[in-house]
Amino acid sequence: MTNEELQRSQMVVKKVKRNRLLLILASVSLATALIFFTDTRFALPQTEVRFGFIPWYLTVALIAAGFLSMRPLLKLCYRPYFDLYNKECDPEAWFAAYEALTSKKSREKNPLTYHYNRAISALHSGDFQTVKENAAPFFQNAEYATGAFLLCKVAYYEGNEEEFRLNYDRFLEEGKRPDVMIRPWEREQLELLHAQLSGDTEEALERASRPSEPDSPPIGRTIIAFNRGLVCRACGRPDLARPHLMTVVQYGGKTWYKRTCERILREEYAPTGGKEDQ
Repeated sequence: MTNEELQRSQMVVKKVKRNRLLLILASVSLATALIFFTDTRFALPQTEVRFGFIPWYLTVALIAAGFLSMRPLLKLCYRPYFDLYNKECDPEAWFAAYEALTSKKSREKNPLTYHYNRAISALHSGDFQTVKENAAPFFQNAEYATGAFLLCKVAYYEGNEEEFRLNYDRFLEEGKRPDVMIRPWEREQLELLHAQLSGDTEEALERASRPSEPDSPPIGRTIIAFNRGLVCRACGRPDLARPHLMTVVQYGGKTWYKRTCERILREEYAPTGGKEDQ
């Protein structure tokens, strides 16, 4: 991780912690004020004391509503953290922020969450060995689909067709189980890569030309475009690959995908004699 990424991560952590503190202070202050001004009556000798003007049932309702709204408010508190991944596409800084915002006890309690985040960060950064190391716990805990998905991506990027097919078959087999949830975008990614490796050029190019989700965040656009660009190149259609590669360069932020596409564009689409090769 560079100093710039470390500083960006630290800045995000400070923002999130500040937002959490402000939310807690605002919640406690509001609850205290509601309780303080709740209509309260109690009897003293020869008189009745009445204090406050808010009906007790309204206080209860407002406090309950406050608790119910905590989840979306917490999401707002963590927006800088999520933006670091989704919008800025800085996987290393995002993972550093994740480690800073979660306790060691919490990570030990949910080890697969930690390993998944580490693997995804490493995948986007091009550190494939770390991806493999953090995919292993999923197989040890019978979470075969997630582990197979991660290893499929690594195998394709490394050009290991045999390893890809092995994990792709495992991924599909796990997807048949009713207790296993396969994310649609995971299946779509692997089906695209599998079509190209299987020699089904028509199917691969058709999948690579499908419209992308218009509201997909930059990291989603980057991953989709990168896979499609590689598939189009492998299918002998550099003309179709170029727009996808350019999309990665536009949205890829600090990812390995962007660095790879910049190299491909520089080496394979460099100007020659004043004109660009097509």
